[in-house]
Amino acid sequence: MKATRTAFILMPFRQPFDSYYPAIFRPALEAAGFEVRRVDDLYAPRPIMLDIQEGIANSDLVLCEMTGRNPNVFYELGLAHAVGKPAVLVSSAEEDIPFDLRHVRVIQYEPRMAGWEAKLRSDIERAAVAVLSSHTVWPPALVQRSQSMESGLVTQAGLIKPDDSRTVARPVNLGFDGSIEGGYPHGWFNSEGHVSNVSLDYAVRVVPRDDGKPGRCVMMFKDAAEQSGFGSIMQRFPAAFLAGRTVRFEGEIRTEEVEGWAGFWLRADGDGQPDLFHDNMSGHRVTGTSDWTWHAVEAHLPAATTMVNLGVILRGTGVVWADNLRFSVWNPNGTWSDV
Repeated sequence: MKATRTAFILMPFRQPFDSYYPAIFRPALEAAGFEVRRVDDLYAPRPIMLDIQEGIANSDLVLCEMTGRNPNVFYELGLAHAVGKPAVLVSSAEEDIPFDLRHVRVIQYEPRMAGWEAKLRSDIERAAVAVLSSHTVWPPALVQRSQSMESGLVTQAGLIKPDDSRTVARPVNLGFDGSIEGGYPHGWFNSEGHVSNVSLDYAVRVVPRDDGKPGRCVMMFKDAAEQSGFGSIMQRFPAAFLAGRTVRFEGEIRTEEVEGWAGFWLRADGDGQPDLFHDNMSGHRVTGTSDWTWHAVEAHLPAATTMVNLGVILRGTGVVWADNLRFSVWNPNGTWSDV
């Protein structure tokens, strides 16, 4: 796993685009947590096309400036799509967006409007975070799709069957200061396959605390979500040793303009028996805008418990931050101890 996520820029090499790179594209992607490169940052003594191919293949994301319909840029974007690289697409002219990409979200900007540079930087930053928070990449890599079909891993719906490789041995990285893996904090994932109807459109980002406290926290948001839609990040771990005992899942939450609600959730599953216990802070959900506040969910786990699931949820629009989580068990001597 790479320690640093990288982004590769596909763009025309002429003005005004050359000025956009240091002023807009690079700062926006760096703010999203990427190390940014374009081909003229590379100085290998070999054909430039090899540098471009290597830059695309080794990147975690590409940004493509489509304005002007530059044929080299579109060729490079085709290479990126062929190997399944997530892409952020931008253009200042709707007519420069090819028909085959009209159904894909393109960030459009208008250089004649006041404040357009700051808005474009913000839009690119958010798009980059959202792209990596998605469980799927469009379009799927041609090679991966072929290999999946040949290996028999494709279901009737055309998707690779999920597995439980995301299960952890115990609660980990509850302070979100660990590594980032696949766009998520180490040990965490987007709840797909373990939470019914969860949306994969919510962006997840690990950011520094904004109140002067040290360390980082997790941030989840969605600009345009349906009121009934929700996003979730979670951990799942074996917990038969906790069956019949009282546990607590707690931590800090901050919210901004949450139209639905946000909170922690805790669920116990048994062998073939999901939802033996489930609590998502139904009695004290967080709404609107709130400062950092401590919240907790407690449960006496049923005797049939074999797995525990815990997570952070955001329903509807807005932003939720969470940090300093703790999962503990009540001891016979009257104290809590971390699991």
